[in-house]
Amino acid sequence: MRRGGGGVNFLLEPARYVSFPNPSQRLFAIDGWGSTITCRRVPQDMAFSAPFSRFLRPLAFSALALLSTAAVDGGAWAQSAAVPSKGGSGGMVAPAEEKPASPYVPYGPLKLNSAVWANGEVLRYEIRWGMVLAAEGTFVARDGGATWRSELFMRTRAAGESIYPIRTRFSSTIQKAPWRSLEYRQDRREPKRTLVEENKVDYTARSVRRDRISRKSVDTFTFTQDALEDLGSMLYSLRTGDWQPGTKRGLVVYEDGKVKQGEAVCLKRAWMRVGSQPPGWVLVLDCKPTIPAQKGGLVVWMSDTPERIPLRAELKFRYGTFTMDLATRDNVVSNPGCDPARLTDYALVLPAGTKAGPGQ
Repeated sequence: MRRGGGGVNFLLEPARYVSFPNPSQRLFAIDGWGSTITCRRVPQDMAFSAPFSRFLRPLAFSALALLSTAAVDGGAWAQSAAVPSKGGSGGMVAPAEEKPASPYVPYGPLKLNSAVWANGEVLRYEIRWGMVLAAEGTFVARDGGATWRSELFMRTRAAGESIYPIRTRFSSTIQKAPWRSLEYRQDRREPKRTLVEENKVDYTARSVRRDRISRKSVDTFTFTQDALEDLGSMLYSLRTGDWQPGTKRGLVVYEDGKVKQGEAVCLKRAWMRVGSQPPGWVLVLDCKPTIPAQKGGLVVWMSDTPERIPLRAELKFRYGTFTMDLATRDNVVSNPGCDPARLTDYALVLPAGTKAGPGQ
């Protein structure tokens, strides 16, 4: 299809690019196999992703035709924080109006691994697989004096509850100084498996005792590093330190009886609106595994404020992309009723009629 001197071109090749080369340099790209739609305008751009299958492609092309005459002509768009994705995600980085005229003054540098969150902080996220609301996750941070205790409560919602209900709890005990993981526990209830596992780190012996409670076995693995992270401690430590575009930080995380290494890179710092949050300065971090090398990774959009609140996270894996968007903030100290540990919704029991799978 072609239109006008600047032209509208649809190239239905495997890459499936649809371009508007002149005069506004608009570009729409469809990755039909990776389920990603990307919309961009230069010099300011916007990007969003949405999963779609082969039978939805005609709808996607119709939407592009409408967008070419309307959507991107409606004002300035915020500089996008999106990164190329093979899996697609729900939501979008939307226009950020009212950008402050004053020069940007970054917060920090914050002391690495000093807490920027309050005791009792509760962050609840809606989790989508593509555009489908599948689950929700709630993070809680509790001050234990010389340690922090972080908990992540997860459960399916909406379609996820009817298709494959899960109840999961991750718990971490983190030493404050020096910052490092001391204990890490997983409690998972799923229709096809039950997993209860507790890991305790002995830094003197450089070993981790892995108690696989659900399968009644214990094993040990060793490491050479001075400090290890687990899933919970890593997500909290990313909120600290001096992040600037180009800043890199090494990650050493233990999981499933192995020590894995990765790298976090600050892709950009920009004024933008992320999801339903008000516009503001945002840091974008790209976290990828390096040893062993594997596909996937985690991208985090984090407020560049003293609290460093994660606003969105995209987790890429072999089945696509999960997107976590911040829904609510609270605190169990001032509002004990919001503590997910007290809510039956987060109890480690599957819905009536669904039996948990065997221990693994």
